Amino acid sequence: MRVLTYDGVAAMCADDLVYDEPALGRTAHGSDAIREFVSRMARPYPDYSFTRRGSTPR
Repeated sequence: MRVLTYDGVAAMCADDLVYDEPALGRTAHGSDAIREFVSRMARPYPDYSFTRRGSTPR
């Protein structure tokens, strides 16, 4: 399933999520932070996407 919205990505994430992106030197903590991270990445990279794999949606 390809997620097309920032809220969709955030909805897949637990509130205690820690997402580390070493290439950018950034770490996002929690679903609100991942929503912001994804929205920032999508601006300069319109093909940037997330794909849910493996777990059942909440």
